[in-house]
Amino acid sequence: MIYLKLPPVALSIYRNRKQLYFLIVIISLVSAAIFIVSVLTRYVSEVELRAWKKPLNNFSIVRPTVNVIDNYSKRELRQNNQIQSIISFKDAIVSVPGILNYEYRPIFALGKEDIEKFMKYNNLCLMEGHLPKKDTREIILSSDIIRIKKLQINDYIGNAIDKNEFLWGRFKVTGIIAGNLSLGIASLDYFKRKTGSKTSLILFTKNDIKMMNRSILRSNFPGLDFQTARTLIENYTKKNKNLIKLIWIITGILTISLTLIVGLYLSLYLQNRLKEYALFYSNGVSRSRIIIYVIKEMLLVTIVSFLSGLLLSVLFILFLKYIVFKNIIFMAKISLDELLLNMPIFIAIIFVIIYISIRNINNNRMDKLIMGV
Repeated sequence: MIYLKLPPVALSIYRNRKQLYFLIVIISLVSAAIFIVSVLTRYVSEVELRAWKKPLNNFSIVRPTVNVIDNYSKRELRQNNQIQSIISFKDAIVSVPGILNYEYRPIFALGKEDIEKFMKYNNLCLMEGHLPKKDTREIILSSDIIRIKKLQINDYIGNAIDKNEFLWGRFKVTGIIAGNLSLGIASLDYFKRKTGSKTSLILFTKNDIKMMNRSILRSNFPGLDFQTARTLIENYTKKNKNLIKLIWIITGILTISLTLIVGLYLSLYLQNRLKEYALFYSNGVSRSRIIIYVIKEMLLVTIVSFLSGLLLSVLFILFLKYIVFKNIIFMAKISLDELLLNMPIFIAIIFVIIYISIRNINNNRMDKLIMGV
C-alpha cells in the first residue's frame, strides 16, 4: 500500500494562495490600522514628554508651589551629598512646528555666571554666535529649533512679532547650541525684570540622578514641587489614562470583529479542502497529524499577515515623516507598546484556528467523503 505524505506547509500555502489572499489582506490591514492608530495617538499625546524627558534625564527641577523657595530648603538641598550643583532659573516655552501646532521646547533663563555651567553639565556647546548678555533680550537656541523654525542669528522671535508663538515678548537670536538637548537659553535678569523675581532650581547630580532624586524625595520639603523624569512619566500616565483605555477599547472591537471574520472564512476554507484532507486520511495520515498540519499552515499565514501589517505601518509612517510632514517635527515610530496591542488579536486568531481546525476536521466527515456519502 502506498502512503501519501502531506506536502510542505509553504508549498500548500502557495498552491492555495488565491483562497488565502483575502485572509492575508484583512489581517494585514487590521494589524496595520492598530499600529498606525496607536502610534499617532500616542505621538500626539506625548508633547510634554518630548519637551522634557531628555532634559530631566540630565537634571531635576524644584519649583515653589506658593511664593519662593525658603532659605531652609535651599540650605538642606546644598547640604545633600548627592547634589553636584544648584542653579536658579525661570522658564518659558518656544513653539516648534508639529502636526497639531502645539509642539514646544523649554527655554531656560539663567544667570550669566550659570549659563556656561548649565551647558557644561548637559554636554552642550556654542557652535555659532555668542551667549546671552546679562539683562538683555538675547536668546540662544539649539540647532534643531533653529533649523525647523528657519531662523538665523540676529533674527527675532516671540509673540510680540508672531501671535502664534508661545514665547512671550521679543527676543533676538544671538547663538546656536549644539548638543543632545532641544532647548533655548536666555537671561535670568531680563526674565526677572519682565515676569517677577520668583525662581525655581535646577539640580545636577554628582553620580546617579536616580539616587539623587530618591534622597530628595525622602526628605520633607513643604511648599516645593519636585519634577523628575519619573514624575513626568507618572503625570503623563495620569493625564492620558482615558486615552489609553480608548485605544484598548478600539483594539478590543477590532479583535472581536477580525476574529469573527477569520473564523467564518477559515470554516469555508477548510470545507473546500476537506476532500483533500480526506484523501490523506484514507491513505494512512492520522486526523491529529492533519489538524496539526492545518494549524501550522494557518499559523504561518497569520504570522506573514502580521509582519505584512507591520511593514505597511512602517512604510506609512515613513511616508508621513518624509513626504507629508517633512517641514515639521514628526518623530513618531513603532514601539513595543504597538506590538503588545496586536498580541490580543494574534492570540485570538490562534485559538480560532485551533478550534475551527478541530471542529471541521473530524473522522465522521472524512469517512463520509471517502465513502461518497
